[in-house]
Amino acid sequence: MSQSPSFDDLVRENQALKARIASLEQKASHLEQFDLVSHGSMLFSLIQSLPLNIYAKDLNGRFIFANHFYCSNVGKKNEEIIGKCDYDIHPPNLAKKYIADDQRLMENRVVESIEEEWKSIGGETNYVNVIKSPFYAYNDSERKEDILGTLGIFWDITERRKAEESLRKSEEQYRDILESIQEGYFELDQNYTLSFVNKSFCSIMKKPEE
Repeated sequence: MSQSPSFDDLVRENQALKARIASLEQKASHLEQFDLVSHGSMLFSLIQSLPLNIYAKDLNGRFIFANHFYCSNVGKKNEEIIGKCDYDIHPPNLAKKYIADDQRLMENRVVESIEEEWKSIGGETNYVNVIKSPFYAYNDSERKEDILGTLGIFWDITERRKAEESLRKSEEQYRDILESIQEGYFELDQNYTLSFVNKSFCSIMKKPEE
């Protein structure tokens, strides 16, 4: 004849049942979050349609996601990128830098915004502004966030960099002309403080050049 469970046994079973329910709810929540980036979802469609390069890599630096815009700029189909590493996509010098960036971000758990050179194998050299970040999954047993890899989103700033370089060269030429004239020349800022003087001005004022 089996013995009826004691009150303590019922309490323990109840606690175990609650823990099991909580675990199932947590897993269901993860599945719902995962569904946000699954095919056909609104978020997935948005990521795919944005005119921004978006990618994700695992802990080993292998691509696990690349949106349409990224694939187009690399000149490869999605299936030719997934599972590959930076050395398969970029020239060795850039691939080495990108991998070092990923390792630093994961070790320090930081987000960085970087302006850097970007080029796919056989492609043109461009400059981009990229935001790189680790991505996480919550570890129930250890109650902490485990790093699963890195995320990146970047956009082209080549035209801006060219404009800045052109402006810098123009300013240098302008300064060279001002330095070569015999007349004294000076500039004041909004507080009426001298912001620039040429050599002739220093000579006229009998002040040393700084």
